Amino acid sequence: MTPTTSLRTTTRLALGACLAVTSAVVMARDLPAPGQYEVTTRTSYSSVPLPDTTVTTQNCLTAEDLEKDPASVFAELPEGKSCNVADFTMADGTIRMQVNCEAPDGNLTMTTNGTFDDDGYDMVSNVVVAVGDQEVTMQTITEGKLLGDC
Repeated sequence: MTPTTSLRTTTRLALGACLAVTSAVVMARDLPAPGQYEVTTRTSYSSVPLPDTTVTTQNCLTAEDLEKDPASVFAELPEGKSCNVADFTMADGTIRMQVNCEAPDGNLTMTTNGTFDDDGYDMVSNVVVAVGDQEVTMQTITEGKLLGDC
C-alpha cells in the first residue's frame, strides 16, 4: 500500500466515522432525552368561570417508553374514554399531535404543539370538551425540565 492509498483509506474511514456520529446525533434528537423530569402544567379555562390551575409532578421517561410509544407518553389519554392519537409527529425538536376521545358523557379534542431539546420540553395544548350542547375550552401549557437520571 502506498502512502497515497493509505491516506485515502484513512480519510474514508474518518469520514465514515463522522457520518455515523452525525447520524447518531440527528437520530437522538428525534426523541427527548430519557430521565427524571419535573413537569409543570398550567391550565386556564376560557369558556367557564373556573380558576386557573398549576400542578407540578415528577416522572421518569425511560428510553424504552420513548422509543416504543412516545405518543402515549405525551398524550396522557384519559381513562374510560375511547381515544385515538392522530397526526402525531415528534422529530427535529418538535412535537405535534391531535387527540380525539369519545365517551357516552361527551367528547374531547386536543391539539398540541411543542418543542423539545436536551434539557426538556414545552407544549401548548388547546382542548375542547363537548358534553351535550355545552362546550368547555381550555388551554394547557406543559413544561418538562430534565432533572437527571431516573
